[in-house]
Amino acid sequence: MSDNHSGFIHKSYQLLFILYAPVALISIAAQLLSDAYISYIYLISLSTAAFSIVIGLIMCVQFWMHREVIAKDKEVHIPYMIRHRFMIMYIPIVILSLLISSYYIFDHFVNKVEFYKEHRHTQISLLVPIRNELGVQFEDMQQIRLGLGAFLTGFPEYTQHYHITLFDHKNKYNVALEQEVIAKINKGVRYFVCAYSDVCMALAQRFDALLAEASYDQRPLLITTLSSSMKLPLEKDKFYRFFVRNQEDARVLALKAYTKGIRKASFIATEDAYGRDAAQMFMEAWRDLGGELVDGVYIDPNLSNEVVANKIKNSALINLKGVAVFVAHYQNINQSLQALEADTLYLLSASYQHHLIKELAKTIPHQQLIFALPSYKAADENLQNTAAAFVYMTLSKLVHVDRQLKNPELTFHSLWQQADYPPYLEFRAAGVADFRIAMDAFTYGDDIYSQK
Repeated sequence: MSDNHSGFIHKSYQLLFILYAPVALISIAAQLLSDAYISYIYLISLSTAAFSIVIGLIMCVQFWMHREVIAKDKEVHIPYMIRHRFMIMYIPIVILSLLISSYYIFDHFVNKVEFYKEHRHTQISLLVPIRNELGVQFEDMQQIRLGLGAFLTGFPEYTQHYHITLFDHKNKYNVALEQEVIAKINKGVRYFVCAYSDVCMALAQRFDALLAEASYDQRPLLITTLSSSMKLPLEKDKFYRFFVRNQEDARVLALKAYTKGIRKASFIATEDAYGRDAAQMFMEAWRDLGGELVDGVYIDPNLSNEVVANKIKNSALINLKGVAVFVAHYQNINQSLQALEADTLYLLSASYQHHLIKELAKTIPHQQLIFALPSYKAADENLQNTAAAFVYMTLSKLVHVDRQLKNPELTFHSLWQQADYPPYLEFRAAGVADFRIAMDAFTYGDDIYSQK
């Protein structure tokens, strides 16, 4: 009795292992080798159905090969439904029903609901600077949080269709960033949204090489925001920009200062792709107006406020009187700016955070603070936070375009370049992959967006 019981359990275990092991191995392999996510229950069901079909086909072949022996079962007095003749007719029906059921389950449930890839979510990767290499948080990060938060809370329905991830590139292009981009391409990221000119320029130049090391079904697109340099290698169907450009930013500030009677100017700019280009645009604009230029100062954006202040004090700027100083910076350098001569006219670019300008206004006369803002068709104090506004607008414009791509007759390029979204910003297409954002220059407190 014990032997029979052990034999039954042992054979049952072997049978279950033979049936389950291949199914389990197939499911594990599918999870490891595929980027898609499929419910384990559905995968087991489909694998079992497929395995059952194979077993059924083998049985049919075996029945045919041993048909002479099977024909003798009529001599045995057993019910017809459990005779071999009935079973051999019933097996093809079972196989057909399994095939139909498997197709129905896969097409109507798994394929439409359980796949977690581009079939369900469009992936967007944000490449932004959170902290620099010294661990100091970038001033823009607070605005990036506000812009991203406003987008997610303003369009909660998009969370069902879009998967957004963040990567801190620390405002430095390196191997870690390249590995992140390659990994994201392999996982099916459709759009990379990059911030800051220095990193985005290097990434755009290396993007084709990174694509060659990755696998993808559809070429991902690179969109840049918070990047003002005129030297970005923008290109149709590859690399686009949606942000204030140095050319318009610098020119509107230079003109504002010149109309105030200032004829001598200099600059303080970051020592990177953004700052060098911004200073160049300002110098060209000032020369065109006929003004005199004084050598400016380039500042490493990773330096602390105190170190920057010491560098400014040791420069020619510290003794200049009756001069306009163009500020192309995105970190807090208020301590340095307050050390300049009392009659200095400050020309603050759109990249300088507005809360820092408010702090300056506590110690510097308002009429000496000139700042640039994009031209909006609405009056809202929050629009003074240029970085937050453009993170929000870039993401909303990107999703607005992507949602229309369901129409096969439309292309990303044609939709993106249409200068009608967002509707509350004044801008127009410039070149094949860029926009010219209309800019205004205001004396602090006189802008139409401030609450009176």
